[in-house]
Amino acid sequence: MLVVNPRFQRFTQMCSSLEIRPEFDGTEVSAKALLENLKWLVRATTEADAGRILDRPQGYKLAEANAGGWNSLLECWRSPASKPLLDTWIAIVRRAHGFVRGAAGGWVFSEGIENPTESELHFKEIVPQRIRNRIAEFVRHRPLSIDHYLESVATALHGNRQLPAVLWAQPYMFDRGHEFIPRFLQAGDAATADVTIAAVHLHITMSIGRTQMLQWMKKDGVTVNIVVYDFVRGSGIRGVARALGRSEAVLRALCNDSAEALLWLSEHAPSGKLRIGVLEEDPGIRSYIVDGKRPKSSTSEAFFTRRGPLMRATDHGGDWSIDPNVVAARISEVDALWERPRIKEFSAWRSEYEEWKATPEARLLLGQEFQDPQGKAQRDGTD
Repeated sequence: MLVVNPRFQRFTQMCSSLEIRPEFDGTEVSAKALLENLKWLVRATTEADAGRILDRPQGYKLAEANAGGWNSLLECWRSPASKPLLDTWIAIVRRAHGFVRGAAGGWVFSEGIENPTESELHFKEIVPQRIRNRIAEFVRHRPLSIDHYLESVATALHGNRQLPAVLWAQPYMFDRGHEFIPRFLQAGDAATADVTIAAVHLHITMSIGRTQMLQWMKKDGVTVNIVVYDFVRGSGIRGVARALGRSEAVLRALCNDSAEALLWLSEHAPSGKLRIGVLEEDPGIRSYIVDGKRPKSSTSEAFFTRRGPLMRATDHGGDWSIDPNVVAARISEVDALWERPRIKEFSAWRSEYEEWKATPEARLLLGQEFQDPQGKAQRDGTD
């Protein structure tokens, strides 16, 4: 009878989170079946991943990238007193979730890689497409969240502690991305420290919430921090528009409406209570966070919408969470945007925006070419 390491049971839980079938209950037959099914994890382990696999008084054994390493791992599972070292767990967890070692030595998600290896193909064979899509989404648009999650899983397996809640298993709370805005505004009313928003534009949010945001800033200790895309000087607007399923003209028009609302807000906000950053590249996220600087506060919440190719927020559901780890991960993503070199304060960007509005292209886009300075209608250059 195979004596199952308690960590092995945690390991089967991780596999269940990936919907690897069949289910395993820790018996000798199912344990061997799982080990055989996931043998590619060790086969795919490079020399850089090889580490001390057995932590025992009589010494260490190495998990090499061959059958000998696999036998060492199998022996490890049989002994409750032994466990892989943390770096080995990190490699195993990364492999199980579809990551491979890149040319530079870092971890790269295997989806989309040309000429996939045997291990990458195996991942695609045993992990459902729906799960792979969710992991890929986090890799593209919430890399800090997926990194934190995988690190937590590896740490839990190493220390035989309870696994964290599955990152992508939480259902979307709203059928459409903009549906969370009323709930976000309600949560903002209860803010005690900060409200943070990051998105390409805030066309709908600002049209219905700017007055409410002004009231937040009138409360003691509450600040509002916003990051949006620089649609005037920003690079790659065609790619950003395509990613959102919009034309360039439509995206500029929506961003302009957002900028006008932000301009109004900046002119009415109490001194020192509002900070707006304009980023010359796609923020890559759409996050709304309440009291993110106090993630363990009872008032902290995070709202976020999926981002992906041709994904309009109006067509895809949004997520909501009060989990301190999720809130902290969301605020870290936004904080990272402020560290990028191509971000400007709104006050410094305003002159560029005003110059752009005066160009013929902008006047045509905004429907101003049909009015003279006195507002009289003109058609085709005639009176």
